[in-house]
Amino acid sequence: MLKAVEETSIYTINKIIEIDRLFENTLALISKEIPKLRKETVEKIFEQPYISPKSILGPDIKSLNTAKNICAKWKY
Repeated sequence: MLKAVEETSIYTINKIIEIDRLFENTLALISKEIPKLRKETVEKIFEQPYISPKSILGPDIKSLNTAKNICAKWKY
């Protein structure tokens, strides 16, 4: 039983490290393409992977058209 808990915790820690690395890489990539975008907006991608333009409106993105253009850039 204790071995199972240990293996699960190691697996979970590795997943958290992977997610953190992916976030940092995504932040760097988006910062190059859209320098005005704040870190909080990029964090929303990780909270809501299927994001709508309305959900990224905020201090750095005030226009719905701008939000739509940014979402279109994120789709590959």
